[in-house]
Amino acid sequence: MKPGDYVRYRDRNSTDPQPPGIWGDTGIVIKMISTRFGKHFHEHAAEYMNSDGDFITARCADLEVIQEWR
Repeated sequence: MKPGDYVRYRDRNSTDPQPPGIWGDTGIVIKMISTRFGKHFHEHAAEYMNSDGDFITARCADLEVIQEWR
């Protein structure tokens, strides 16, 4: 995963918070970062911009690359 890739956030699991959420959201990766989610250790993450123009920070493990940027 790298800046420019088109990604999709995973579907909601039964243990996830109820909607509204970003389940199934798609967007373009803006930058790769390392950040903490909750009290856990730092994880690889991506900041992406969705079709509404919102910037979302997500674990890389929760994203699927739909199309790679050349």
